[in-house]
Amino acid sequence: MMSVDKSLMVSLEEFGLSQYEARAYFAMISKGPISAAVLAHYADIPRTKVYSTLQKLQKKNLATMSDTKPLMCSAVAPEEAFDSTIQDQIERVNAMNSLISSLKVINDECRRGRGVEERRYQQLSVGNMISEMHKIIEGARSSIDMVVSQRSYVTESRKEVVAACRRGVKVRIILPPVEVNGEGVGMLPGSAQIRTATHEYNYIISDGGNMLVLNQSGGGEVLAMADGIIHNLAALFKSLWDNSMQADALLDLSHAESRDAYIATVMLRESGLSASLQAAMSNRVPALADLLEDRGVMIYSRTLNDLVELASTTLKITSNGTARLDPNTGTISLESKDDNGHALCWALVLEAYLQRHGYGTRIIQHKESRNIRIHLEKTA
Repeated sequence: MMSVDKSLMVSLEEFGLSQYEARAYFAMISKGPISAAVLAHYADIPRTKVYSTLQKLQKKNLATMSDTKPLMCSAVAPEEAFDSTIQDQIERVNAMNSLISSLKVINDECRRGRGVEERRYQQLSVGNMISEMHKIIEGARSSIDMVVSQRSYVTESRKEVVAACRRGVKVRIILPPVEVNGEGVGMLPGSAQIRTATHEYNYIISDGGNMLVLNQSGGGEVLAMADGIIHNLAALFKSLWDNSMQADALLDLSHAESRDAYIATVMLRESGLSASLQAAMSNRVPALADLLEDRGVMIYSRTLNDLVELASTTLKITSNGTARLDPNTGTISLESKDDNGHALCWALVLEAYLQRHGYGTRIIQHKESRNIRIHLEKTA
């Protein structure tokens, strides 16, 4: 995707669109009326998510859908779709300019009356914490590192984060897995780099020097650059970031879907290959599919489409890969950009599933491309 397209995507997010919604609207604007299947291809949206994405766009008066088959969709013209939103924004800006002018007069008079006391350490109440978050984000020039345990800390600062990304600020956010999925309250800023890891930390560092530490009661403490604790927490953030996983693939999933994808990804990353080798050498060792079931990820009770979708999500996280089922040829394709063995792990999981459901399989692995094809053969 060209840089100008990425800039437009970020701009669409400022109007309250999710990543999938922004991609879909941009694709329909670019291509004209198209089928939902074609839209999924051009917008890079999973087919299972296209219809729900179109429904959300239709509710926002940004798209129309036909009642025919195949389902056709088209974008509402931008000048019609965003006219009321633009007018609201203009009114807000005018009101903010007036407010800022009035506050500046009061502040100037205050500064003339006494010197400004700079404090190195400042306690914040619950009510002032969010506004201080906004202040730190708005003042950032190069970087924002945010590790928080609650989704609301991010969603309540979404506009500020998106604006920072547009200024070229590098924004990195770490959230627990349960706070990432699409069923959470509020919309996460897709323009930021978001990763997920299990943690209970709550702090923000901007430009490597200014920090806001959030406490248990919902308040916070502002630390200045001289505080040694900033260096330690910056190192902690780096460690968490390096050991976390990409959250992009989880953002539009349900809570249950994101939970299963996270558990499967962690397990395959930590012990997938070794577990597969042990199971191959001894019949007494549980197969990888059974180990996933033991961790609470249901494998055998899923439909084949759902299982392939789960494989595709985890492959996207671990190796920028994908999984596809072609019902016409009876072939499952597993693609991996990295040579980390995760595609092979999923081939073994799918093989166990298919054998349980009465299919024979032929697995063909292409060593040069790291791609794997599974051919389904129904047994008697």
